[in-house]
Amino acid sequence: YPPYDLVKIDDDNFKLSLAVAGFTKEDISVTVDNSTLIIKGDNSLESEDEKSEVLHKGIAARKFTRTFALGEFMEITGAEMKDGMLHIDIERIVPEEKKPKEIAIKLAKK
Repeated sequence: YPPYDLVKIDDDNFKLSLAVAGFTKEDISVTVDNSTLIIKGDNSLESEDEKSEVLHKGIAARKFTRTFALGEFMEITGAEMKDGMLHIDIERIVPEEKKPKEIAIKLAKK
């Protein structure tokens, strides 16, 4: 909890989407610590009208912590909440010195 989707946009870009209906931007924190993405939600507000009797509680409002291991050179480039979904953009940013290099082959002289 909460359910999530991880979508590969291209070889270097990914989008992580979590269903966080009932949470506000202030209820959620997104942090990165030692190559681990940590998403925490704390919606500790109970029903606004405590005199009301809840007949069915189908919308979860419990605390959660989700962690995701980030691969080498993976960086979080943005986060956005829209329509009850938290979208996190992840990009693989490989330094130039770590990218594969093609070596030209010369013909040996006789």
